[in-house]
Amino acid sequence: MNLKEELELKKAQEMKDEKRRASDGTFIVDEEYTVRDVENFIIDNIYKKKMEFLKKNAEKLCALLLEKQKDYFKEQESYLGQKEFEEIFFKYYFAEHGKFIPLKRLENYDVDYYLDELGYTTITPKGKSAYLDKHLALVCRKEDYEKGRKLYDNALENTEIWSVVAEKVFAGPLQRVRNILRGQRIEQLKYAAGIDRGIYNLANGAKKYEQLRKILTEKVIKNIKESESLTEMLFIQTPCSGEIFITKENLGCIVSVGTDKEGWVYLEEDKYFSMCRYDVIEVEQGENTSMFEATVAPGPLKKSSVVANAAVGTLIGGTTGGIIGAASAIDTNNRRASAIANYQPLMVEAKVKKTTYCVTSIKKQGWVIIVTYKPLEALMNALRQAQSDEACLNGELIKDFLLEQKSEADYSEAEFLKYANKRKQELYDAGIKYDPSLEKIMSEGKNIQKSLEDNEKKYSQSVESIEKEYDQYVKDKKKEVEEIENQIQACSIIKIKKKWELKSTKSALEKEMKGLEEKKAFCLTNAEQDYKDKKKSLHKMENEFDANVAPVLLEMIYNEEERLF
Repeated sequence: MNLKEELELKKAQEMKDEKRRASDGTFIVDEEYTVRDVENFIIDNIYKKKMEFLKKNAEKLCALLLEKQKDYFKEQESYLGQKEFEEIFFKYYFAEHGKFIPLKRLENYDVDYYLDELGYTTITPKGKSAYLDKHLALVCRKEDYEKGRKLYDNALENTEIWSVVAEKVFAGPLQRVRNILRGQRIEQLKYAAGIDRGIYNLANGAKKYEQLRKILTEKVIKNIKESESLTEMLFIQTPCSGEIFITKENLGCIVSVGTDKEGWVYLEEDKYFSMCRYDVIEVEQGENTSMFEATVAPGPLKKSSVVANAAVGTLIGGTTGGIIGAASAIDTNNRRASAIANYQPLMVEAKVKKTTYCVTSIKKQGWVIIVTYKPLEALMNALRQAQSDEACLNGELIKDFLLEQKSEADYSEAEFLKYANKRKQELYDAGIKYDPSLEKIMSEGKNIQKSLEDNEKKYSQSVESIEKEYDQYVKDKKKEVEEIENQIQACSIIKIKKKWELKSTKSALEKEMKGLEEKKAFCLTNAEQDYKDKKKSLHKMENEFDANVAPVLLEMIYNEEERLF
């Protein structure tokens, strides 16, 4: 079975399986289903950290397996426990999904207990803390340990490289954002004594985001995304104000938009990252709770002077006035003291919902954390897309392209596409040698790349031909105009009729020149539109093709260079 047939079969199975899934995505098991369906059900639930659910239903699952296949269990005692669940899971996961799985995906139960017995082991990063080991460890077959070891060693070596590559790729888009924000000033909320600082920061952050949203509108963001050929670009609300989130293939950038003391807007330090298929994406929803006083507490007691009030009262009302003045001061002091002693503040609880996206990044050897006020489907989709094989393949090409450029050179999308086209053709040729059964499907990829190349050449030739043709016409007409202008200048005052005829001819020629310029612009626009339409169609074909062959091409790159990243 060749790759194309295998992919078609896989797609058909996925469509079939989709009808067998519950609302949470897990397989629905009943008497109609096969042994493999039951195994898929077990795999799905382990992957979704529902081990307790499996344990509760172990007896039913065991009975169903025996009903479908009497000799399913090799041992006399038929039993489904944690060891058996793990064995089923690992067997099919490594057969169909890759050589490694993050240990973090299996953290809801003690997987370490049976790993060695079942023929598996863990790979942990060198020089990291035990806490990080737990989060960054990978599970693999014992025979794949050395390759996994290289993965981690390579990840450490390439962390800086990926950051530099990402910084170059996102330099252009971020500079455009800086230009837009330059000279922008945000009015911040005034802080008053007695206001809880946490509540103030949240309220001020919300106000800043709303004002920034009027500058960085969806239209502005979309324009930068499309013109810079980015995979995704979002301006998301965070507790402090807002963050710009950008991805291009498997490369990512997060930068906060801040304000100084005077309210002038600026971009804070950029954070760059790159993703791979082994990264774990987790979403946690919770609340920020703050307690604050809704009333203003009385200030420190400053006693009124009894003597001074009595003296003022005496001046105004004699002895009686002095007594009244003294009594007033005493009463004021007593009321203030009572207010302070008996003050009971009204406490208010403020709750703010938040969603935390945490990516356990193998390449970064750490975490990428994004905190928002609400779940964002676009953000989640962008993170998942960034760890796809297709994105990782294109990210590898971007990295190799930039590493071949001069260190001071900026990233150029046009130059990269030329490089990628050539590099992909080389990979398709290598793919045929790598596996002769891939010849047919790799030839399809070569044809797409050839069509893209031909489209570029055809467009360049069309532009050159149009400009050459019309520029020559205009040049000839300009020469005629110059000659007529010379004739006009040579005409004497008495040759009024001749002069008028020449001017009329000149005007007609100038009108004709204008018409030629308009026709040239029309032809160039049509040529450009034909080029773009063809390019769009070919890129769609290319993306579909890359999505199918990316795992194979990635494996070739890794094997060729004896690395995993």
